[in-house]
Amino acid sequence: VRSLKNYYDVAIVGGGPAGIATALFLAHMNPALTDKIVVLEKDVYPREKFCAGAVSARADKILEAIGVRVDVPSVTINGISWKGVSGISVGRESSIARVVRRLEFDAECANAARKRGIEIMDGTRAFALKRFGSRIELETTKGTFNAQIVVGADGVQSFVRNAVGVPRGTIRAQAVEVDTERTSEDFPPDIFHFDTTLPMVGYSWDFPTPLEGKTRMCRGVGMFSLKWNTCRKDVRTILRERLVEKGVGGTLSHFKQYAEVGFELHNPYAAERIVLVGEAAGIDPLTGEGIAQAIEYGQVAGAYLARKIAERDVRFGDWRTCLNRSRLGRDLWVRSKLLPYLYGPWRPLTERLFLHLPLLFTLAMRHFGGKRLLAPQKG
Repeated sequence: VRSLKNYYDVAIVGGGPAGIATALFLAHMNPALTDKIVVLEKDVYPREKFCAGAVSARADKILEAIGVRVDVPSVTINGISWKGVSGISVGRESSIARVVRRLEFDAECANAARKRGIEIMDGTRAFALKRFGSRIELETTKGTFNAQIVVGADGVQSFVRNAVGVPRGTIRAQAVEVDTERTSEDFPPDIFHFDTTLPMVGYSWDFPTPLEGKTRMCRGVGMFSLKWNTCRKDVRTILRERLVEKGVGGTLSHFKQYAEVGFELHNPYAAERIVLVGEAAGIDPLTGEGIAQAIEYGQVAGAYLARKIAERDVRFGDWRTCLNRSRLGRDLWVRSKLLPYLYGPWRPLTERLFLHLPLLFTLAMRHFGGKRLLAPQKG
């Protein structure tokens, strides 16, 4: 089999944070596999990826644990504000996140992998998958690649997910964003701002973002396709109305619209010789946060694949169990259970709790930042 052209032990389809993190952690866990891994990315770096660009501090800490620092222009976040129908909560917590541009962040992630000897094939779109006994054949725009194992990290429209037969799921969202100048009404440029007062099931956001050497704003709207949503407007219309309401004049970019798929506990996310990670499996169904989960997926999948390869077990029947028992899986499970409390019939109670129990807001920020939930007492 190894005499075949373009043969690898592991072929990762998708070169975003989930795919690159999987490659990095797998190579870290088993250095002998480093030159036997290939990442197939359909576009050429640096390439755009529609995303608000929030990278929680816990994601950076996960990468730093294996000596990887993704050093790109960013805006440090030291707090979160949330506007609900019952009022506004504002909390301060130092260095809980940073905002990046995916154009730069993803390219630097790929560079970090290349520096460690991992082969990255950008401009290589995979579009067909066939099984041949002990190998999987991937047809791409740059020829045929063969691998023992395939990792699907190819996003919301994952063709690998379709090949596995995992259903698309019921927790879906549409989002649209645009870059603008800051206004005098904005919160300080180190604050994430969320607003859940819009006439829909979802939220809007105002994130400071590094753009052309300055701190601008990324403003967006995300709407979930949940049973409580009775809004008949589309997300682009809602964002336009919100920009007018906030007094934002011209925009610095075109409207960028994209879809998201939420993690659902019951899906297998694997088949023999195939594992799904990142958006191909599902991301945070509560807020749509994706970059941190993508990197955590890579951490869990890298360790899992290293163990399975050592055991020569490529059935992957326990991937769902492994994922569900991980810190990432538990976190995604909790967030999915919180959906009705933030967007459904329990929403008024949730808002009052956050307004009147600021400790809950603090705990949420500390969790987001990968900090100990309760800070150690001094003295």
